[in-house]
Amino acid sequence: MNKLLLAFVVVIAGTSAFSKNKEPLIVPTPKYMEKGEWSVEVSTKNNPLGQIVLKKTSSILKTAAAEINKYIVKNGGTPLPIVKKEKAKGLNIILTKGMKNISFKFKDINIPENKLSSQAYAISFSRNKVFLSGKGELGTLYAAITFCHLLKSNKGKTIAYKTRIIDYPDFEYRGDSEVGYPFITRGYLFNKRLLRTGKTYSESVKEYIDICLHLKLNLMMVYKKNLVYRSKDFTNEFIKYAKARGFLVYSMIYASFLTPPNQRKSDLKAFKDYFKRTGQNKKDFMNYNGRIFAWSNEELIRKMVRKKAVKGISVYYHCTDTGDENWGKRGDKCRKKFANDRAKADAFVVNTVYDEIKKLNPGNNAIRLFAIIQPYHPLYIDPEYYKYYEEYAEHYSRLHKMVPKQIPFCARECKRSSLKKWNKLMVGRPFYLYHEHRQFHGGTQLIASNIRCAKTFYFPERNGDIFALKTGTDHWELDTPLGAEYSWNTQAPGSGYLDINNKFEFDKDGKLDKDFVSITVPRVVRFMWGEKAAPYIVRAYSSRLNINLVMNPFKTFKALNRQSLWKNKKLLPELTPEIFKRQAKAAALTCIMSLKIMRSEVPVKYNFLKNRATRLYKHAVAAKLLALVYTHYFAAQKAVEQSNPVKAKSEIQKAKAMNKKISVELQKQKEFVKQFPQVSGSFLNSGLRRMKPFKLLTRKINEFKIPNSRELEKTSISKSLLQKLAKRNIKAKRISSPPEIDGKLNDKCWKKHLYPVTDFFRYPFDGKVKLAYDQTVVKVCYNKK
Repeated sequence: MNKLLLAFVVVIAGTSAFSKNKEPLIVPTPKYMEKGEWSVEVSTKNNPLGQIVLKKTSSILKTAAAEINKYIVKNGGTPLPIVKKEKAKGLNIILTKGMKNISFKFKDINIPENKLSSQAYAISFSRNKVFLSGKGELGTLYAAITFCHLLKSNKGKTIAYKTRIIDYPDFEYRGDSEVGYPFITRGYLFNKRLLRTGKTYSESVKEYIDICLHLKLNLMMVYKKNLVYRSKDFTNEFIKYAKARGFLVYSMIYASFLTPPNQRKSDLKAFKDYFKRTGQNKKDFMNYNGRIFAWSNEELIRKMVRKKAVKGISVYYHCTDTGDENWGKRGDKCRKKFANDRAKADAFVVNTVYDEIKKLNPGNNAIRLFAIIQPYHPLYIDPEYYKYYEEYAEHYSRLHKMVPKQIPFCARECKRSSLKKWNKLMVGRPFYLYHEHRQFHGGTQLIASNIRCAKTFYFPERNGDIFALKTGTDHWELDTPLGAEYSWNTQAPGSGYLDINNKFEFDKDGKLDKDFVSITVPRVVRFMWGEKAAPYIVRAYSSRLNINLVMNPFKTFKALNRQSLWKNKKLLPELTPEIFKRQAKAAALTCIMSLKIMRSEVPVKYNFLKNRATRLYKHAVAAKLLALVYTHYFAAQKAVEQSNPVKAKSEIQKAKAMNKKISVELQKQKEFVKQFPQVSGSFLNSGLRRMKPFKLLTRKINEFKIPNSRELEKTSISKSLLQKLAKRNIKAKRISSPPEIDGKLNDKCWKKHLYPVTDFFRYPFDGKVKLAYDQTVVKVCYNKK
């Protein structure tokens, strides 16, 4: 057992009895916390009752002291004076080299040796003193942050909850892989056209960082373009402020010498001049959707780093992300340099990037490099999922040997069994675990619970691992604290292992994990929204509303059910009127709950959350209108299947009548929400607007055909269809050598012998032959065997 160094002491004078109340709210949940009482007086309105004693000063420890004083003031007290006493003696200060003099109960909890990192901390009350002890400065900071949430106001005094806490994180680094993007740039806190919170841009950015700090997140990505406002670049200010709060700040380098949106004429001219100057062949460069890259060109790789890396912070290197990165189309120079050795090529790029980053930051040992290399899914080394797993296992094994082990490799979300194989292969190398729990066409509900499966990635014997959660812009105020909860403490209530075949968690059984719904979600909502608003927001999120499903059920349905990677398990067997009845009910509830916040009938913890409530209301209104129309639409479809044309006609007429009223009702709602100062620009976000759901529904209703009774009397397979099928034949071509069964149709037999069978029909039949939504193509070849 290593010993915690006492880096920080808060001295408190005076205690008083205080009625027992509910425990303080701390997110993420500490590993060990004794039941205590609200009994220690910290400060009054006019008189600080103690002092904050630092053994040394640094930017992080100053932040710790400042945060405590900020929360003392919030709770009605006076800031405590801050003093520095390296060798202080006397009754007010206790100096200790470890935890043994703070009387912790080691029998209750023991910090594992490999988890006693600089972030481990302990809190102990002893008479009129509280000790905030950290293994390192970051641990001391987290002790202070926890202490902030042990404070409350009582009759003009700031009082503390007297308890003992020992805590440490499961993942060393935790944060959003696109952190700040939804909060700052997209206009939910800050709108580039108008600051709706009354804050300056700088204050808005700092508030966001502080929210992340109090969730004990410590990984933060910088998009420089997002930090430029009115021609002023706030990047350096952002970085300095984040570093003083213990964040590992990093920027991204995407592996391309030109990026499509930025292909200005000057860039293209420079590239043409480069070809002219060096005499290189353009065929030596891989071009994928305008992204130009080559494994072999060291000069351009180094130039790419110098152009895109932000000096003084770490780097997240991302490969070109094209499946196989078009490795098969690499140029002659790459083939000559690396032959068919993909591991050697990838290692050359990563090592070159790393070397250039070190040159850009000489003597700065804190600079890190994280590497995303294709394929970054552990399923590729799992025989359960991939036929050529041995080839990829060999690739990663060789890559592992050729790249410095301090560089983490990225792994995506997958099954625990696959990760165990990855863990065994990557011994001694930290993981950059990238969990995109809202992945794939946005087919998720307001409450996406599989962020609780962070423990899928966790191996107790490992340390230094990174858990990067991509929350996206939709509901980051729920997803971010959930990610913080489970990446700090993988055993928090509701945690579980990821079932990759049910990752979208559609409402088949109407249930989610009980502890997750009843314990974790209410806790993080209370933390973000405040005590009074929490009951309303919890009800909204627990409604199981799935906005994307309602906005475009056909696209979402197809997207969810065509995934071969997940073993063809149908996540949503069919679209039924019952599904949309539930969605309409959920949307109506969400409207009522979010309206309470919008109207300021209940206060929220952060002002910008009114904007989030308004956005939630607007989307729920649209979903409620659409869900009701779809209820009738799919009821009509069901009536056709049941040979009931009268009901089908009635239902489709109801759908058509309701659909016509949508545009008028939405216009009313647009005018209604304008009265709220926190309203954002458009009625739907850009992704939902692109779907054009109302036009889509109008077209579907107009296309809907109700068969007459004669057609319904026919067999499910009509005569016309039988006649058409009778004329069908398949032409097979003899070939000399069989194709390679590798999932790629690049064999000569498939390219040359074009005798496809197509035009597959929709089933079940509704009286008329219709082409299937997803077309299948069949080609047949044979050889002499």
